[in-house]
Amino acid sequence: SALIMAAALAAALVGIIGLIQRITLKRMGMAP
Repeated sequence: SALIMAAALAAALVGIIGLIQRITLKRMGMAP
């Protein structure tokens, strides 16, 4: 149970970081 919660938290963190990176790159004009 704790392992599943930790894995879900890590996956959410990775997703949020990826979203922020995509938005930042788009704002900087490096991504289409």
